[in-house]
Amino acid sequence: MNKDRVIVIDGILGSRERIHNLKGATNMQLSQGLFGKHFNYGTIIIYFMGGNEVHLTDIQFPYHYLKQIQSLMDKGYIEQ
Repeated sequence: MNKDRVIVIDGILGSRERIHNLKGATNMQLSQGLFGKHFNYGTIIIYFMGGNEVHLTDIQFPYHYLKQIQSLMDKGYIEQ
């Protein structure tokens, strides 16, 4: 993650890299189930203008990343 995008790399045998530009992000949500709360995993959902959304799933320590993204938005690094 840097100040204007999130890079997600996933896969077991092969890997896939997805780059999400954070420009236009309007809101975020953290979703954690019972096991997610216990093991500190969750899904961060980022909402964008126009109704699009990005789901960052199975994130360890999701609250930490949620706070980082929110801080970037508050400082004006991410245009809303």
